[in-house]
Amino acid sequence: MNKTKIPLSPGFECLVPAKNGLKPRRVGIIQRMSLVARLIALALVLGMFALDLQAQVAPETPAYDPNNDPRIDRRPHPNAPRSAAPETLLPFGGAANALVPPPDNPVFLAFAAWIQKYRLAGDAQKANLLNEGVTLAKTRRAALQELIKSNPKRALEWAISYQNRVLLPPTVLEQLEIRVSGCSQYSVLISMPGLSNSPAPNDPLSKNTPPAGFGPGRRRQLLMRYATINRKRYQAFVYGWRRGLLTKENIPLQGVAVDDLLAVADNPARILEEGEMVPANAVIGNPDRKCPLCGADYPAKKEAATDKEAATDVDKQPVIAQLGNIYYYFDSQAHLRQVEGRLIRKLSVIGPQAGSTCDEPLDAVIQEIKEEIEKEGASKTGIGAGNNGAPAGDL
Repeated sequence: MNKTKIPLSPGFECLVPAKNGLKPRRVGIIQRMSLVARLIALALVLGMFALDLQAQVAPETPAYDPNNDPRIDRRPHPNAPRSAAPETLLPFGGAANALVPPPDNPVFLAFAAWIQKYRLAGDAQKANLLNEGVTLAKTRRAALQELIKSNPKRALEWAISYQNRVLLPPTVLEQLEIRVSGCSQYSVLISMPGLSNSPAPNDPLSKNTPPAGFGPGRRRQLLMRYATINRKRYQAFVYGWRRGLLTKENIPLQGVAVDDLLAVADNPARILEEGEMVPANAVIGNPDRKCPLCGADYPAKKEAATDKEAATDVDKQPVIAQLGNIYYYFDSQAHLRQVEGRLIRKLSVIGPQAGSTCDEPLDAVIQEIKEEIEKEGASKTGIGAGNNGAPAGDL
């Protein structure tokens, strides 16, 4: 048998040399393919058909948007900053720079979206989401450290709520900020270097550009704030009226901390969040659960104490608040704000002693409020409104 070249025809056929001197016959390419090749070709055709059918039948799954999920609790955080205090002057220098809220950091938004996915996921899905959550939490921790330094008010607004914390796994929780509250030794250190001099010729830093504010005949002051709470010392970052506050001893302080960085809230009291219980060994200022200001009973259930109007008015809802190291029951948030306003006024006294503002009962504070109400009349009961009676500074 002579070997001849097998040319392909336009009809996908080939000439196959015949045996025993017979004429070559035309055979289709499919017939020349082996059984395995035919099965592979058939699988490819069926796969392409299935993909095309799925694209036509299955609708596109919309992206998950937590803002449109009706199952998510969107009530405002009870300890979110709400002070509208005007900008104050720093005691020893120029005006404080206004804290302009920056755009929302995508790091915080990504972690917030992950929390909602984790809350709504099943047990099997939660296991798959764990590694992603740890990675996002670590990235958020570094971003929160910078936010505490640049905008402590915004850092407090991004703090994770108690209801979310109790649902998160320990590996994620250890990367989050912690709530700090109690009696504090608050210290403000002011550094004012002398007149700057030209660097020595052999100074290795002589080629560096001096920082802004330094130069021949110029001074720059530096304020460092520290708060010692529960025997731990934090570098404190404040906003609002607290920027005019100097060193004070034994004052109520609360905020959120990452490592040794503390964002201090302007409200002295920390309101217990939904579902949070008073510690078993805590000191309670009014164990009879009667409001310190008006004597009304704190209800066993908040729903039983709020009428239809009060249900939508945050100021009328009963709260449990931690002031320093003592817990108090208030029949309304408005009465707590009045007490806070009086405590803030007591911080305006000159010197480090601010009176009994932390670890002593509120009897003296309550008496001062009642006397002022009687003096000014019932129409001026909103003590501490606006800026909560914030001091403009110690000087």
